[in-house]
Amino acid sequence: MRVLLGRTLLLRLIAIAAACAGLAAAFVTPASAGPGRLVGQAAASASWPQFHNTADRSGINPSEQSLNKSNVGGLQVEWSTPTGGQIWSSPAVVGGTLYIGSDDHKVYAMNAATGAVDWTFATGDIVRSSPAVVGGIVYVGSDDHNLYALNATTGTKIWSATTGDRIAESSPAVAGGKVYIGSHDGSLYAFNATTGALVWRSDNIWAIWESAAVANGVVYVGTDKSTLYAFDANTGATLWTATTGGLIRCTPTVVNGVVYVGSDDYRVYAFNASTGGLVWKTSVLPYLGIVRATPVVTNGLVYVETGETAPMNSTIYAFKQSTGATVWTNTMPDYATSSPAYANGVVYVASFDSQLHAFDADTGDQLYHSKYGTMGAGTKSSPAVVNGTVYLGDNDNRVYAPAPPRSSTPTCTTDPTPSPGGRLTWPATNPIPRARRGSRTPSLPPSPSRADHPTAARRSPRRRRSRCPATNRASSGARRTAGPTSCARLPSP
Repeated sequence: MRVLLGRTLLLRLIAIAAACAGLAAAFVTPASAGPGRLVGQAAASASWPQFHNTADRSGINPSEQSLNKSNVGGLQVEWSTPTGGQIWSSPAVVGGTLYIGSDDHKVYAMNAATGAVDWTFATGDIVRSSPAVVGGIVYVGSDDHNLYALNATTGTKIWSATTGDRIAESSPAVAGGKVYIGSHDGSLYAFNATTGALVWRSDNIWAIWESAAVANGVVYVGTDKSTLYAFDANTGATLWTATTGGLIRCTPTVVNGVVYVGSDDYRVYAFNASTGGLVWKTSVLPYLGIVRATPVVTNGLVYVETGETAPMNSTIYAFKQSTGATVWTNTMPDYATSSPAYANGVVYVASFDSQLHAFDADTGDQLYHSKYGTMGAGTKSSPAVVNGTVYLGDNDNRVYAPAPPRSSTPTCTTDPTPSPGGRLTWPATNPIPRARRGSRTPSLPPSPSRADHPTAARRSPRRRRSRCPATNRASSGARRTAGPTSCARLPSP
């Protein structure tokens, strides 16, 4: 009997050791990748490289498996990192690093697992453009009229190209070796992604506030002339134009040969991507429901929320992809211009009262909402959903990373060094009520602080290696991080 038990125990220990070795191999972090970086297959699936994820602005992460309808209700702020100004820019997440702009004139690179700042790059004005990260290069616009190309690892400037006016919230679309971006000078620009050389520039088509979408060799962009333009991606020749009844200050989405775009005339439009012919348009959305969010189109539905409305509420809609008929709606307690993101059956959107909302994509039931930023600061940044975490910025100057509580069971680790950056979590004590189909979401009980939890006094946070570094000056405007420094524990969300 003792021999049998001993052999069984030995086999189990061998199995555990093999599992640990496999886990460590899956998350190998060579020196070139930096601390906490995923490489290989794990990194490839854990990315959101540009505004709304793709050049055609899909807003979908098909690889996300960690967050789902059953656990999204337990989201808690895992970390938050301050910048020196408001954040209208939306994050890009690639290779374990988050990239985002700030009104303090800087571009930031942060460790996506810890929030530690890796480097910053100073431009000449506010950065409300959202970075695009392709081929190890970060492309981002600034109100100083310039488009920048930065080394993704160091933040060193590779090249910059100048437009005729501020770039505002237009974010680069990178496709086919070119970078496309709009400017307030009324032109859409195409630059060589490697050298920054100008490939083509459109004629003056009125101010461009938002971003272009690129699909199948065509670039689509809306303007303050209430017109959607389609340009040849290689030559800049105008292929067609289509008119709406109001300003177009949202980025279009291109899916299966159709362009979806919102307008300030309180409608959502669907145009044929090849001809510009109208496929459908919604009826006028109620309560002054201007549409400045980029739609998400998947599983036969078009998801989008309205902006400013009469009672300062906003509505998220699910329209039928083929006809534009309303399938479901739900409301949020403040207006929203942040664009939705979709992952694994859940639609995420932020409202201007600094709340993150999660909706069941099939039914419209609200699965989660919670204030993460400073009430009244406002949220313009759009969420990115990557590797079990929702990333977004806020006008309280901080970047936030809500995630479900991590497993408390013992795990294999190659980094056992203790650190003062630990975080105490526990399962949610109050289940989140579901909203009725199409109705306003009921009020939720406030989340308890960590200090108020009954077990907090006798539990200790799991310790991890410190990722909070000091900074030293690097070349070309970038600030690199190096060396240890003290880290303050996160406050309760």
